[in-house]
Amino acid sequence: MNFNLYSSNKLEDLAAIFRRMIFDRPGPDPFVPETVVVQTQGMATWLEQEMARDGSIMANFDMPFLQSFILKTMRQLLPREELEAFNRECRIFSPEVAAWRIFRLLGESAGRWPELDRYLTGSEPVRKRRQLAGRIADLFDQYQVYRGDLLEAWRRGEEPGRYVWQQQLYREIAKGFTGPYGWFRKFFERVPERDLWSRVPVRISVFGVGTMPPLYLNFLRHLSAITEVNLFYLNPCREFWDTYEKRFRDRLADKNSGVFESTDVENPLLTSLGAQGRSFFAQTLELPELARVRSAELFRSFVPEKSESLAYPGATMLQTIQEDILRMRRRGPDGDDVEVGRTRKIDYRRDRSIRVHSCHTIRRELEVLKDELIRLFDESNGVVQPRDVIVMAPDINAYEPYIRAVFNDETFEGRYGISDRSLRQESLIAETFLQLLRQASGRFEASEILSLLDTPALRQKFRIADAEMETLRELVGQSAIRWGYDAAARRRFCDFEFGEFSWRCGFDRLLLGFAMTAPEDQLVNGEYLPCGNAEGSDAELLGRFVSFVSSLAELGERTGNAHSAEAWAQLFHNAVDTFFRPDKESLPEITALRGTIDAFAAAARDGNCDEPLPLEAVTDQLSDSFSLVQNNMPFLRGGITFCSMVPLRSIPMQAVALLGLNEGEFPRRDIRLGFNIMSDRRLGDRSRQMEDRYLFLEALLAARRTLMLFYHGSDPLTLEERPPAVPLADLIDVLKASFRDFEVIRHSLQSFNFRYFDPANGTELRCYSPEYFRAARSLHGYLAGGAEPESRLPFTLRPEPLPPVLELAELERAFLNHPEYFLRNRVGLSFRTDRCTPEDKEPFTLDGLGSYQVRDRLLDWRLSSDEGPSGELAYRLMLAGGQLPLGSAGKNEFETARRQVAALTPEQYALLTERDHRNRFDVPVAGRDDTAFRAWLRLLAEAPSAAAAAPFAADGAQCRKPPGALARLLHQGQRRSR
Repeated sequence: MNFNLYSSNKLEDLAAIFRRMIFDRPGPDPFVPETVVVQTQGMATWLEQEMARDGSIMANFDMPFLQSFILKTMRQLLPREELEAFNRECRIFSPEVAAWRIFRLLGESAGRWPELDRYLTGSEPVRKRRQLAGRIADLFDQYQVYRGDLLEAWRRGEEPGRYVWQQQLYREIAKGFTGPYGWFRKFFERVPERDLWSRVPVRISVFGVGTMPPLYLNFLRHLSAITEVNLFYLNPCREFWDTYEKRFRDRLADKNSGVFESTDVENPLLTSLGAQGRSFFAQTLELPELARVRSAELFRSFVPEKSESLAYPGATMLQTIQEDILRMRRRGPDGDDVEVGRTRKIDYRRDRSIRVHSCHTIRRELEVLKDELIRLFDESNGVVQPRDVIVMAPDINAYEPYIRAVFNDETFEGRYGISDRSLRQESLIAETFLQLLRQASGRFEASEILSLLDTPALRQKFRIADAEMETLRELVGQSAIRWGYDAAARRRFCDFEFGEFSWRCGFDRLLLGFAMTAPEDQLVNGEYLPCGNAEGSDAELLGRFVSFVSSLAELGERTGNAHSAEAWAQLFHNAVDTFFRPDKESLPEITALRGTIDAFAAAARDGNCDEPLPLEAVTDQLSDSFSLVQNNMPFLRGGITFCSMVPLRSIPMQAVALLGLNEGEFPRRDIRLGFNIMSDRRLGDRSRQMEDRYLFLEALLAARRTLMLFYHGSDPLTLEERPPAVPLADLIDVLKASFRDFEVIRHSLQSFNFRYFDPANGTELRCYSPEYFRAARSLHGYLAGGAEPESRLPFTLRPEPLPPVLELAELERAFLNHPEYFLRNRVGLSFRTDRCTPEDKEPFTLDGLGSYQVRDRLLDWRLSSDEGPSGELAYRLMLAGGQLPLGSAGKNEFETARRQVAALTPEQYALLTERDHRNRFDVPVAGRDDTAFRAWLRLLAEAPSAAAAAPFAADGAQCRKPPGALARLLHQGQRRSR
């Protein structure tokens, strides 16, 4: 048996070699699956499509991930008497279970680790202990893979150095167990036994795995002693591009039939981006089982014609950069085309193979990308299809809402897919469930509780239609509901109880308004003021809404206490039954939610932890689980693929786009704990920054026709210039050194800038949106020639003459709310006058509108035919109706308003109580003499009888004598004149 390394610069060629191997040397049993180890689901999908490209059938293939394959193989080779112990330890040492064991140990041995006591004391100790346990479990999991020898030394009691508490803690959780690294040692010892050889596949292929931990590489090395192991490795350079000792170069030449080319000229991109690939390649070449290195005949040029010269005739910018990497060459102004290539001149009108776009925001990135793709599809004459485009970002979840906003149009809708989304991003129900838990134990703010009903599955459970949400908002606003379910629930937030502005108080008012008819100036039981007039379907809606809020309050009572993980899981399942109704669309999301809850309880059960936990610690755990990327997301489904940047995701595509290459955001940084012993790096250690740099290099090599790179080059507020990410900056430097006059394309803040539609700008800046074109044409015409911007309305509003009769109440509406009056009377929009917007805080002072409403109600009581309520009763009525602040602040506001209403003169009362509205008087509103109009109001307020007896004429417009609406207008005019 042997270990074979197949190295090429193109994945297509590696796939072709693999395909020939499968068909030329099929396995002895066609019913035994062919084992192909991959690193990502995207690589597996691409390989399947590549294998079946010419009509062949790809079936009976087993494509596990590397870690899953290793565990499966160890289970196949271990004796049956050890298999149960192995499976049990795999579960016990998994991070999700180990975290619970560490959590329990930290709680049982308080004070044993003084280094941790300072963090674990203070507020929320259980929550902080659970978070710390999760971090330590993840760290120990990395130690198992990268520092297994150190853990074995700890188990033997060797000196741990400055990390004594880690050694003690690990020895506690590993007591009585072999440990993962111990099982690997057992496997290595048993491999030579011939009775095991029949249990493994006759051939194992590892395809497209760019790097792996040394422990896993050592596993494959031992496995190659009993079966054939083939490693298909994407190598960006055909030369030996490392700087290790000469023995590695000699070893490569020996295994490559003596063929080895070497040069002292280093490619700057290989130097800055290829550290991870160099490290893994060096580890592979050290394997003593390495039987064959097939490389020389597998490397294929990127340029159309092979040439020893560095001129690369007919090559695009992208092909030139890729070929320079392949040959490990560089370019410069003083190049001689032998060792160092000369700077080339490019034609930007024809060569669009590499474009670097500087944008202001995420949305602008996607708008520019959309225009570039439209141009690409048009210029390729159908050669490039949406399925040939991959778009990657460091975190695709941050881009997901903008992708839908920009690409959900008639051109691209249904022609793209988003991969690598977490359950929290993919499932509205999962996010709503977390919000339910937080709101149930929170302040019960009106807007937040109503926003929960935006989830269709929750609304369906309580039979609330989307069209009924506006009615609920009005009921909540009318009943002055602000926050807090009831008086008792508020004690946790403000140390005393009060029921005003709570949900219980508001529901009591609404239900009383439905159940009985009471005068508006009468309190029920001396405390409650009925509100609203819910009848028929509105009354039923109110009942269902009360049921929802009451269920949420009951959930809040149950989550207010600490429970064990098992009890929490049962409570959560009951909550799912209470608040969600499964249907065809929501059933998969609810199933995934229940699966996460069950996994949470099972991990705590396997970790022997039954300690009561507060809600905050549990929601942290669920939130982390919901944030994990799902492995069953669509990839390469026939449209544009949007995904995150993960290893070996850069499969060959006609067009590759990278978004979000911003300084400080890419490469993504390693967040290492201060007590992480892996800070002392070893060969083969994982580094997030090195990994991202190599991802960037892979993306550069994966593009076959065009490469589009985006970053935020300007601040959207200050327009201050920002630098790109370091890998992109390195590429820009190489592009400027390789191609004369290469420049970054800098875009405007807005897509309707008219330079995108100006033919004089050539083809570099183009926008294909008809809406933006109309906006740009309108704005350009206004700025250039003074023409008014074109109206966005579907019709033209022309001036209209005044009506022959103008109600003064209508004039009042026009003055009090100009935009609403315009939209209602000129545009034709309809507004509900009784609309109330819920607020989240009870009033502490009254604003202008609130003061006006208090005075208006006092005035209506004063003008009523019956005697209005007394001062104390009026105060209590307004307080019960939520119109006044609580305490002395509300009393002061009431007294101030009462004094202002009492200041009206008898003549004003006589006018306001006049019932005969047939007499007319004219108001001088024509000619726009605002001063005269205000003077007329003052005159009317001072001498109403004279004003009523002497009509005024104003261009034929007449105003009828006002009813109660004029009273408010007069009162406002009197206050403003003072």
